[in-house]
Amino acid sequence: MAIERTGRGIIVILNFWLIVFSVQAQVSNSDTDFLYARKLYDDKLYSLSAQEFSRFIKNYPSDARVPDARYYSGLSFFNNALYENARRDFQFLAIDFPKDKRAPEAWEKVAECYAALGDFAAAANALSSIAAFYPSAPNAIRSVLQSSDYFVKAGDTRSAKDKLQKLIADRPDIPEVHLARLKLAQLFKSEQNYTQALLELQSVIDKAKDPELGASATYEKSQISETLGKSDDARIGYVKLINRYAKTKMVPYGMLEMGNILLREKNFAEAKKMFDNAASSAVAPAALKNAAQMEMGDLYFTSGQFDPAVKTYESLAATAADSLLALEAGFKLALAYERTNNLSKANDRYLTLIDQYSQNSGGFKFIALAHLKLAINYETLKKFREAAAYYDLFIKAFPKYEKLDRVYYRRARLLQSELKDYQEALLTYTAMNKFYPKSRLSDQGQFYLGKAYAQNGQIDNAAAIFNQFKLDFPGSELIANAESELEYLKNYFGGSGSGGTLESIIYLLGSVIEEKPKDQVSFAYGKLFFDQLKDYKGAASLFRKVQAVTKDRDLQEEASYYTALSFEKLSKKSAEFKSYADSAVAEFKLLTGGKYADIAALAIVEHSLENITDSKERALKSKVYYTGLLDRYPASTLRDQLLLKLGQSLWELGEIKPKIKITETKSDKDKKDSTESKKQFNSAIECFEEIIRSYPSSSVIDDAYFKRVLCLAATGQTDALAKALNDYLGGFPRGKNVAHAKYMQARIKEQKREYAAAITIYNELINQYYYTVFADSAAQGIGNNYLLTQQYELAIAAYQNSLQLGKDEFADVDILNVQATPHNPIDYNIALSYEKLNNITRAVEYYESYLFPDKKGDFAPQALFALGKIYEDKQDRLNAIRYYGTLSDQYSNSELGFNALNRIAEIQFDAQNYAEAKKAYQTLSKLSKNISEQLILDSRAIICTYRLGTVNLTTEMEKAFNKKYEKDKNLKMLLYNANAEFLYELGHYYQYDKLKYEPAFKTYKDLLDDYKNVGIAADALFEMGVIRFNEGKSKEGFEIFQQVPQKYPDSEILSKVYLRSAIEAFKLEQVQTAIDACKIALQHPKIKPQDAKVGTDFLIKVYKAAGFYENALLLIQQYLDRFPDDDPVNLFSKRIDIGVMHKNLKAYDRAIEYLKDLIKTASGEDEAEIQYNIAETYFAMGNFEQALLEYLRIPYLTLGTKFDWATAAKSQAAECYVKLAKYSEAMAMYDEIMKKHGTNSEYGRFAKNRIDEIRKMK
Repeated sequence: MAIERTGRGIIVILNFWLIVFSVQAQVSNSDTDFLYARKLYDDKLYSLSAQEFSRFIKNYPSDARVPDARYYSGLSFFNNALYENARRDFQFLAIDFPKDKRAPEAWEKVAECYAALGDFAAAANALSSIAAFYPSAPNAIRSVLQSSDYFVKAGDTRSAKDKLQKLIADRPDIPEVHLARLKLAQLFKSEQNYTQALLELQSVIDKAKDPELGASATYEKSQISETLGKSDDARIGYVKLINRYAKTKMVPYGMLEMGNILLREKNFAEAKKMFDNAASSAVAPAALKNAAQMEMGDLYFTSGQFDPAVKTYESLAATAADSLLALEAGFKLALAYERTNNLSKANDRYLTLIDQYSQNSGGFKFIALAHLKLAINYETLKKFREAAAYYDLFIKAFPKYEKLDRVYYRRARLLQSELKDYQEALLTYTAMNKFYPKSRLSDQGQFYLGKAYAQNGQIDNAAAIFNQFKLDFPGSELIANAESELEYLKNYFGGSGSGGTLESIIYLLGSVIEEKPKDQVSFAYGKLFFDQLKDYKGAASLFRKVQAVTKDRDLQEEASYYTALSFEKLSKKSAEFKSYADSAVAEFKLLTGGKYADIAALAIVEHSLENITDSKERALKSKVYYTGLLDRYPASTLRDQLLLKLGQSLWELGEIKPKIKITETKSDKDKKDSTESKKQFNSAIECFEEIIRSYPSSSVIDDAYFKRVLCLAATGQTDALAKALNDYLGGFPRGKNVAHAKYMQARIKEQKREYAAAITIYNELINQYYYTVFADSAAQGIGNNYLLTQQYELAIAAYQNSLQLGKDEFADVDILNVQATPHNPIDYNIALSYEKLNNITRAVEYYESYLFPDKKGDFAPQALFALGKIYEDKQDRLNAIRYYGTLSDQYSNSELGFNALNRIAEIQFDAQNYAEAKKAYQTLSKLSKNISEQLILDSRAIICTYRLGTVNLTTEMEKAFNKKYEKDKNLKMLLYNANAEFLYELGHYYQYDKLKYEPAFKTYKDLLDDYKNVGIAADALFEMGVIRFNEGKSKEGFEIFQQVPQKYPDSEILSKVYLRSAIEAFKLEQVQTAIDACKIALQHPKIKPQDAKVGTDFLIKVYKAAGFYENALLLIQQYLDRFPDDDPVNLFSKRIDIGVMHKNLKAYDRAIEYLKDLIKTASGEDEAEIQYNIAETYFAMGNFEQALLEYLRIPYLTLGTKFDWATAAKSQAAECYVKLAKYSEAMAMYDEIMKKHGTNSEYGRFAKNRIDEIRKMK
């Protein structure tokens, strides 16, 4: 029994513990499951961890760790790119547990998931929840910025702007507001709201402390400037980006853009430096480095260095495999192969690109061009069938190509001229004319369509096309060709149809039945061959037979005439029948006495003229022959044609205007009237006017009217020309020369300054006569008119349009085509327009484009001089001399070449390169044809001799000089002034070269005594004052200076007088006098730029020294704006001064903010100086602990070489310790200085004295 009770007790106890263990097991299972899932996550087994976290949420829905499970489940799905699952988990976390600290992050993850799924609007809205529900969350501001990006991607720029503008308005003082402004500016830029974009960008540049933001804003601002055509502003911006933000990631982007500007200017050396620096930059991303390499390849290509271009493109194509960059590099590589005459290799590359990238939609442009290049290259290689196939493939594959009409035309011409596939050519021309009725090639397409019909044996269709062509394309250069083709069809293929031929045969049979004479029947048979069958060889044989058998003299003459005509038509049918021309002439010679005498004589003459190759000799012979024919056959039906031909020959000989006639007596007049029909024509214009007067229905009347117009244009008879043009356009509104006539009419309007009327006519030419060369000329004419009326922006737009219209058939295909038309005057006019707009960067670009590659062209002298002047104005002496030098070397005999050498002489003189200046002046004197000019140039050479210190040579030079010019009374005043200048130079030599003040003073005084009224006298008086100042005789110096404005109120030296007075007054501590004198100097209208710079710099120093810090601050800012091209070291020093001035004005916070922003762009000496001033500012504030820290940064964090910033900083750090009553530390710091520099050094002595003084303070 006991055992049984004991057993039951054990069972009860076991059951109890099973229940307890069951409860504990449940608890321990949730812990285990969560830890297991987390371990899977940590081991990056995301699929398993997602599965386990999901199971945990399902099994333990009330567990406190469900938010954690949601979070990690979401991360697991996210890391496995299961974004919808991840989104659901993060969203459950954010909605179900809004107070969880990870809720803001969860919403951010929801947004990332939506973005990964491509739903950017939902992503943006998810991020909006953070700012709405958790405004204090760490990611709240970031979420607003990111949401704006997602809204942009969703195409909702309005919401993006709203978010950013609200952030800026609500939180204007947070650092992130500057990023918001940058993003907002980019949105404004994308909407072309450049004004608002620039305002936002400028705010970022002015206020953002982060140099990366400042750099980005500067870059964006420069990009907008380029878009707005403000290339100079863009250039300044990129330079500022490179220099001011040297340590930022945006610098290589600025280098790339600056390189592109220099490349467009053909400044290959400097552009290469920029591209090299961008490509080698440690902060540049791979894409930017590749872009810089691409530009380098383009530079090599543009400058004609094709071998290095090939290597660069090959490297890019290999390293950027399967990318759009590789595609572009591959295409350019093929172009480079072409330039090295390796078409086969180029074609292989094009084929590779097509095979590799045809499915890449982003590479559409290059794939299309590859097809087209293959077609063009195969055509060049005379593989015409392959070429035609690729043209056809291109047409089908790229139907939206903007110049597809040209591809149609090129293919059709190839089919027609090389492959003789007239049917396919017909179809291609027809498609071209249908789809591109306003193509610039329309007239050519229509004309060759007619030719193709004729070649295909469809004569009626061909004739219809040519007849329609004459109606549709008045003014086309192919009008005469169309008329010739119609004549050819008429002559060789008939024109009256089968009915006429049948009637002729019936008539011929009737003649036989009536038993007409055999010779008449043979003649009629020959006429049938001639008129209807166009069988001229058979006709000639029959007419010859008639000649042999007939005894009828009239019939003999008719047969001979038609024999000659048959031979003539045979000779013109094709080259193989050319020999029949001699047979025709032989037959015509038999007719010189009958009714066909005039026709025969004209045929003989023209055959004779065809054999004369020299154009002048042919014109002289033509004049004699046609004059003779007119005299011999005054009543000829060909008289209108003879007059036209004579007029043309006289035109070619320059005999255009009628000769002046002697006054006629009455008897002469009567005699003239009686012989009017035998009138002699001595000028081209008389011939054409005779046709107009006597033959108004002539077939050559159009030509006569227009050739008269050309004669009047050549003789400059503007009013008569205007009337003649009106006559022509009124009589022939669709004449063959109508486009040319309208162009001339517009030019007359220009000459009369009726620019609006001229532009109207030019626009008519462009719109209605687009197929003629005059449309191109009209586009340029519009530009010229705008240029003449100083509407430079419109001129540039018109010229750009002209360049587009005038491009070759496939000029755009060669995307690296250096220059389609070398020395294009349009480029020069664009450059001139940009220069007038003061857009110097663009002006330089287009001047260089015009001059490239050999500095030649009709406007080369003007372009070179303009470039020299641009660089001279920029005070870029080396480049100015380079352009002026090229001009003076290549065009030494021109006026501009002379002027350029004169500018070189003046620049060298101002730069104190007196040897070079002297050489230039002597060369100029030899070139000059003007005696007064020679005197001035020779005097300048003597002055250079003085400045070189070779005074021993001047005596003989002056003697020769005076001997050469003293006899010419007209040169008396010039000679007088020159000798005064020589005396001044002698004084200058004593004063500056020998430092002998008394001889110098005496020389200047002699000048004033002997040459009182010369311009140089004011300079001499100024130098006398300078001497007295240098001698320490300030009172005398001021007294002399006071005389200068009294005696010479208009002298240019006055600004120097006042400036030197200011300097001397400041030395005497007469601060206000110094300031007043300096202001007068700076306000002087004749002050030179260099003096203005020196004066402004000096006045800044005076203000600083006098404690006028506000004035100094304002003037420093003005200096930076006015002299942006000054020495960069000096400019940066001025920027440091701005911070110092803020400190001195006790605007300590502004000073520290400014200097800490500035130090981010500094290095070396500048960095040390800025850091020292930051420390000084804290010291001035009384914040000695922070000042101490800032001072101690200098010895350890910066490097100064020109000044011992480290010792100065330690000295001031010691003073901070003193202020903080840490005397031991102060003495230790000074002891360190003393040990480093030694007790006998200036630093050491100062340190020892301070240690002694501090020891007493303890």
